[in-house]
Amino acid sequence: MLGLALLLAFPCLFISSYGPEADIVLTAILTAFLYYLVRYCAQPSRARRLDVARIGVLAGCAAATKYSGLLAPLTIAVVMALQLVRPSAARRMRPRRVAAHALAMLLIAGLIGGWKYFDNARRYGDLLKANGSASEGFTIGARRAPGADYEFATLRLREVRRLIGPRAPAGELTAFPVYFSVWTTLHALAWSDMSFFSNPTRHGDPSRPYPRKTIPAGLVMAVIVLGFVPELLAALGFVRTLRHRSTWPIAIFVLLGAASYVWWFLPQQVWALKTKYILFLLPAGVLYTLAGLGWLRRRLPVAGTGAAILIVALVVVANIYLYAFAVGRL
Repeated sequence: MLGLALLLAFPCLFISSYGPEADIVLTAILTAFLYYLVRYCAQPSRARRLDVARIGVLAGCAAATKYSGLLAPLTIAVVMALQLVRPSAARRMRPRRVAAHALAMLLIAGLIGGWKYFDNARRYGDLLKANGSASEGFTIGARRAPGADYEFATLRLREVRRLIGPRAPAGELTAFPVYFSVWTTLHALAWSDMSFFSNPTRHGDPSRPYPRKTIPAGLVMAVIVLGFVPELLAALGFVRTLRHRSTWPIAIFVLLGAASYVWWFLPQQVWALKTKYILFLLPAGVLYTLAGLGWLRRRLPVAGTGAAILIVALVVVANIYLYAFAVGRL
């Protein structure tokens, strides 16, 4: 119940649902893909052809939905390679059968999701054709652009606070130095809109397509600050679950997804930092949050209870914030 409440109250998911976002569709597909892949890895010797085909179909659908969906076949390759080299896995299932399953998954994924990449190559001479600055992130085999001066060691919550409220300065979001603080921006865009949709000047479009929303800055900052609780628990849960081999496919999926996103945004100058681009990590993040909370409650019951209370408070405050965002005022 707590995990479902976190998912439903997650501001980035709620705000993204205002439009026909491919990121939400991709998140749904990759969630199903990861579920069936984990189930396959738990008992590969009992896997049927339908299980193999299902994983391949979902991976192909992910790749056909968005370029970040290529994470699915990449995860298959790494996870199945691990199945081959793990001694315990080798005792349960012959290596030849593992290789056959991996090849079938990837072949099905290629047949379903590969058409657009071949079409890109035919039309543009580039498998990963993109518009604008996004194309810089897909540079492969050539020198990549230097990109912006991103900061990985800063957390600028005070500057985020200055962007919110009636007295906030006007200007495009990427014109403010705080935007290039990676952890600050990804966190703020996870738990709020970082004034992007509530301040008409943030988008940079002279037509100002989004109306001003009068939401108390204290409410927005409360959600942003409380958002650190599930994130810290997720980090704890990630570390604690690594000793369980059944969770390794999830860890591989998360690590590959995070690494590919960093590789993509580094050479870009503007608008590459958006949490919705890694929305597909949300379900795994909630699982890790619950794992971290469970471990904390077993080892430090008082701290665990306090963390659970803070998550409940986050869900309540986030719902109030999302209501205010929906009606445009509070």
